Amino acid sequence: MLKVRKTHCAYSKTLYEEDRSLFNCQVSPNIYHCIKDNRNRSIEICIQPVWVKPNYCPEYITGSYNLDVVPCNESTRSCPDVEFLSNEVYKYPVCLNTTFIPDQSMTGDEQVSKDNVLPLPWILVGVVLLFICLFIACCVVWCRNRRNFKRKEFQRRCEESNPLLLQFGLLKRRFN
Repeated sequence: MLKVRKTHCAYSKTLYEEDRSLFNCQVSPNIYHCIKDNRNRSIEICIQPVWVKPNYCPEYITGSYNLDVVPCNESTRSCPDVEFLSNEVYKYPVCLNTTFIPDQSMTGDEQVSKDNVLPLPWILVGVVLLFICLFIACCVVWCRNRRNFKRKEFQRRCEESNPLLLQFGLLKRRFN
């Protein structure tokens, strides 16, 4: 179960323990987490913990329903300097009060947040519309070819059945 909090996660063990007792995780090996998600929201969730390397922070990825680690904002100079389990993130307030930091290789207009990406449904709608347009284009080409074939077949039959019309050039003027 995931719950979006209206307040920030606790920064102390005492408050964290209170929140944990109220949330009540029942399925083992899932453990209570109060953590930031990839949308920069404070959430509570029962999930299996992950190890977090120094200078990284845990983050819940809503699209894939799992925990990941992201680089800590080192400009704060308070990033974790030891490895820790994700459910102990309350010890590192910088990890609970983060915002998206663009990749250093990005510049100008390329600096976008993680929320500024096309969601999967819109991509699927685009692909479906592309296939519909291709189908319509194929139908138009097929109908034109069929009509031209019928016209040429009619002209051939007329030429065979009325050689006099062909001789005087009346048939060609009529179909061209």
